[in-house]
Amino acid sequence: MTAKIRRFRNLNGSGRESSTGRTGWRIRPPGLVAAILALTASLVLLCVRYNWWPLGTNMTNEHKFVLLVVSGFFLLVAGMIWLTRTALCLWTTRAWSWWITFAPVVVIAAVILAFVPGPSRFFDNRATFDRLAQQIEDNPGSSLGPVRIGNLDIRSALQRSDEAIYFYNADSTTRVAGWLYSPQNVPDYYSFFVLSDLGGGWYRFVGDATR
Repeated sequence: MTAKIRRFRNLNGSGRESSTGRTGWRIRPPGLVAAILALTASLVLLCVRYNWWPLGTNMTNEHKFVLLVVSGFFLLVAGMIWLTRTALCLWTTRAWSWWITFAPVVVIAAVILAFVPGPSRFFDNRATFDRLAQQIEDNPGSSLGPVRIGNLDIRSALQRSDEAIYFYNADSTTRVAGWLYSPQNVPDYYSFFVLSDLGGGWYRFVGDATR
């Protein structure tokens, strides 16, 4: 008798058993809202990271900072929607949906694209770097900048006291970073956090800005 009463309570208006789950109401899995927010924010971050059109052309560091903050906020909102809807969906229905994986896959793919090294943009523009380094070397005391080499924004380029020619990346805000040309000597103008030999006298560097 008790089993029949429970079965009757679980019937919906059409006389069929309800599939609303444990609480009697159904929460759908995270869908288009979280997915669109995650996708849009990730695309904006990648445009800023790689200077992609339409956002990455001639942007100042201030503009990039604003876009990073706004995109980060929307990623946070998307993450909260995804986490809440996923938890409630699994709790109330105990049913899996592929929509649950969409937003995390988008964000993970964006992180991989942003942080896993791809083809070097320096090597794509090596000939231009060689030409400008030779120009500065032939004119002691001269400097260049700001200048755009391919899709790289160079704040300035000049020769330091260690005889290396430094090309400072304008996108670096917290530390001095960029590329340098020193075919004869190991550069030592900065206390370097990163000094990677690229061959042919070229190095990628990240230095202590307090120098």
